[in-house]
Amino acid sequence: MRRIAYGVAMRYGFYLPTRGGTATPDALETLVQRGEALGFASVMIADHLVFPVTIKSKYPYTSPSTPIR
Repeated sequence: MRRIAYGVAMRYGFYLPTRGGTATPDALETLVQRGEALGFASVMIADHLVFPVTIKSKYPYTSPSTPIR
């Protein structure tokens, strides 16, 4: 997909889902093929491919006793 904005050609892409029903191999293939058919120039995927099932702390990178500055 290409648009002209302020005299400059812009190419558009879209992100693929990483979880849920639309993140299955068959669904991803369908999304990519549809994006290509619509003229999108690129497709991306987030770098977080693994998500925790549960997180016990509110902010998992510090302990509850660590002061926030």
